[in-house]
Amino acid sequence: MCNEREQLKMDLMRIKENKYNLSEDEKTSDYLDLMFKYIGDTDEELRDKLICRTFINWIEIKQYFNHDELLAKLNKVLSENFSLNFFKIEDFLQHNLFNYINSNGY
Repeated sequence: MCNEREQLKMDLMRIKENKYNLSEDEKTSDYLDLMFKYIGDTDEELRDKLICRTFINWIEIKQYFNHDELLAKLNKVLSENFSLNFFKIEDFLQHNLFNYINSNGY
């Protein structure tokens, strides 16, 4: 039996292999809490190649989130209750989420 971290990794690998598309019975919300939980993980494959690239694809390419959803996610990661202390995750957010919001006139 896999733990939640390993299950997330397997799920994100499958999603990546499917060009970041979700199946009909899946929603981004099925994965977001765990993605936020493990975005600071020391496993660079999980952190960089799966979680961060999935976020980038879902935000920039698939546009799975509207303006209000993006702002809610941004507020979540900037809140005092959310830790951004691993591997310059703040840089990732600044370069990707902030730039996306600004470049699309939000």
